[in-house]
Amino acid sequence: MDTGLVITLVVIAVIALIVLAVVIPRIRRGRVEQRQAQAREHLEEAKVRSARAESERASAEEQAARVRRERAEIEERTLREQREAEERIAHADRERAEAESLEQRARKLAPDLDRTPDTDRAATGNDRVAGDTRAYDPATRDGSNAAPEPVRRQDPDSPQPPR
Repeated sequence: MDTGLVITLVVIAVIALIVLAVVIPRIRRGRVEQRQAQAREHLEEAKVRSARAESERASAEEQAARVRRERAEIEERTLREQREAEERIAHADRERAEAESLEQRARKLAPDLDRTPDTDRAATGNDRVAGDTRAYDPATRDGSNAAPEPVRRQDPDSPQPPR
């Protein structure tokens, strides 16, 4: 081979090595910069998602606290209403016992006085009070005795007028 050709080949090889020495780090730097840019994008996305997740968590915790508070209020109101109902039941039982006691005293005082206005209504099926001398008017259909004039009763011993 010719020395000129060998020198040319050596110069070309040296130039190729210099080009490679300059180009390879630039390529690597480009890849590193690209990876860093991609990492920055991932970090930004992570920050956004983290902030969104924190906000969502705070909202969910607030909702859970509100639900627990409402449940406690409902339970408190339910207990209060149950206690009031039980107190009303106890009061009604005491009233009923007192009424029975009074009925027993009344029977002891006057055993022949069995009928009360309530039992008279139940026995006759109408709302007339015992001792009411007004006649039942079926035209009113409710037994309210709405007629303004009282019905006159005749004494069975008095003579009947001719009809």
